[in-house]
Amino acid sequence: MCKSLFPCGSPLETTKGWEDKVSGKRRQSKELLKEAGYDGTPIVLLHQTDTAGHNQLATRRPPQLEAAGFKVDLQSMDWQTLVARRAKKDPVAQGGWSAFSPRGDRPT
Repeated sequence: MCKSLFPCGSPLETTKGWEDKVSGKRRQSKELLKEAGYDGTPIVLLHQTDTAGHNQLATRRPPQLEAAGFKVDLQSMDWQTLVARRAKKDPVAQGGWSAFSPRGDRPT
């Protein structure tokens, strides 16, 4: 399993600085979520599809989050729709969101 911050196999792939931070301890993640009171409510990830790099990276996140114990609802849209939706501060059940990746692809 590649443990790079940037896409595995890309020219940017590196583990420098992340050796002790990306452990892949899924069982521990699930225990911590349970301890924190996570009730299985899906988290909504906004997924912009009109930029190739973001499209590819966003589709890698749900399996990782699901392996850690989250239920994930990946909602695909173009960048303009994402920007409008991002402005909503409503709860997820009312059209809000949990996370997205801005154009610089730093998780927010």
